[in-house]
Amino acid sequence: MVLESLSGNRVNIKNLTVEAAKPLTLRDFQLDVSEEERSNMKSGIQMLRMGAFSQRFSRALLSYQIVFGQDDGLSQVPDDDWDMHQEAIRSDLARAERSSVSGWRYSVICESYLGLKKLFPEKLREDRDFPNNIAKAKGILDESEGLHYLALAANLKLLEPDFDTGQLLPNDRWNRIQQESEQVKRDGRMAYCKFLRDLKIVDPGKAQAIVLSNDDIRSIQAYIDQNREDGSTPDPEELVNLIADLKVFMAKEVKITEEGIQLKMPERTFDEERKLPAVRNF
Repeated sequence: MVLESLSGNRVNIKNLTVEAAKPLTLRDFQLDVSEEERSNMKSGIQMLRMGAFSQRFSRALLSYQIVFGQDDGLSQVPDDDWDMHQEAIRSDLARAERSSVSGWRYSVICESYLGLKKLFPEKLREDRDFPNNIAKAKGILDESEGLHYLALAANLKLLEPDFDTGQLLPNDRWNRIQQESEQVKRDGRMAYCKFLRDLKIVDPGKAQAIVLSNDDIRSIQAYIDQNREDGSTPDPEELVNLIADLKVFMAKEVKITEEGIQLKMPERTFDEERKLPAVRNF
């Protein structure tokens, strides 16, 4: 900065260079996982299985596969686990019958079925209750609203890759989802990242149109960092879900197959285009 003259309270500025704030992008998320974190994630998921947390185990197992491209033996479970998952599903079905948020309950049930599809594919194909419960879930989908609707639609798509989600978000439903997503963005970063994942699965076009602000990215990153302080993972289940949800949202392409979810990530470049220059001259 060059001062031309100084007279009283008035300053004449000949030349001023100001560094503009650099807009952050999705690539600014720090999502790399250390070996220690990976080990803690695996142990945490195993604890969920032993604790008979069917839906949470199934979700974390899928997240682990998304993050690392393999399950490191987590899907190798004893046959008794089939009964554990079935009991959890029966309990959730009973709760759904008397629940005012049956859409959310059925999204939980579908998530448990996702675990069974990975762990016991042959048994699931022979299970007579499975097609009936999925048909019921599709009926409940029509009665659901907001983020519960979106979560159930995403889990149905993961269970049945041929499930058509192309017409699932007309304007009235989308407006309700947007309103609820803004609320969870303020109140819970975990729920907001789950919304981003579910939207990318159900409607990639609408997900592509969402732009996270600098504050959004910083806030989500700070939340991730809370779960990896000093290189540890106080909540490995939450950390693996957060990273997986963001990876799905960031993916250039998401493909759902009978084998699971496949991501094509954007290629890294050294010189990313920025909407604003790093330095602006006035």
